[in-house]
Amino acid sequence: MKLKRYILFSTVCIALMGMTSCFQDMDQDPAFDYPPEYVPEESPLKVYIPFEDKDKNMSNYRYSITTINEDYIDGHIGKAFQGSDGAYIIATPPASLTEAIVNLGSFTYSFWMNSPRNEAVQGILSIAKKDHSRGYLELYFENNNNGNQAYIKGFMRTVPKEGNPKETWIDVGSVQPEGSSRVENVWNKWTHLAFRYDGSTSTISIFRDGEAVLLNRVLGGGTFGPLAFDPAFCDGKIVFGAFAAVAGQSTGKQDAWVVNSKTMSGQYDQIRFYNQALSDNEIKALYTSKE
Repeated sequence: MKLKRYILFSTVCIALMGMTSCFQDMDQDPAFDYPPEYVPEESPLKVYIPFEDKDKNMSNYRYSITTINEDYIDGHIGKAFQGSDGAYIIATPPASLTEAIVNLGSFTYSFWMNSPRNEAVQGILSIAKKDHSRGYLELYFENNNNGNQAYIKGFMRTVPKEGNPKETWIDVGSVQPEGSSRVENVWNKWTHLAFRYDGSTSTISIFRDGEAVLLNRVLGGGTFGPLAFDPAFCDGKIVFGAFAAVAGQSTGKQDAWVVNSKTMSGQYDQIRFYNQALSDNEIKALYTSKE
């Protein structure tokens, strides 16, 4: 009986000593210095790459930028990205901002370029669909251009919360009341291009040097709606200057014409991507202020 009491007493003492030791350690150790949570000021400009600090994203958001086969030269404003066969840029959002791309709604994409005329299909912008070489969003130069004219095409898929998935092509087309996506006077000089999709009106527009060359072409009969992607097949990465499949972002069904496409050649500068449809005047201001 005495032995049991002794064991119990010893156990309690050891426990109390351990607790005391713990309390003493906590008092003696310096306080944990947790970094403050990063909450960026809200801005529709999600990615901004001026190339002054090579591939650093200068927007409010901590996108990780990966450049492949990169080279930087004197550009339109400071430094520029020198495109070549196999050169492209991938912007990866932090986990907290993936949803901003998955539920994109609308977008505006603008950049400066100085490029020779393309001889093959060249990717301009892509948001991947992991199980198919054609992504949720594709913009590209078609290869049947003429003279100093660029033939611009595109493809979009959306997965609305209600209803069935939709897809649509943005074709070159003939000159219509709202214009054609055959853009004159593009190659071999610094040209500002901007692409805008407004999910509230289901319209796509293309601007060259601040002026609309394709204005508010209605897609899907006006019911295509805001862009939304399936998070199971979209991780929010944005590929600049190539199809997502060419950039290794799709392992699913491969269309030969996509796989055999090229990356953008020439130079490009001042990449800007917004999750908002900028106004005509805002887009013109990007050109006039050389942004």
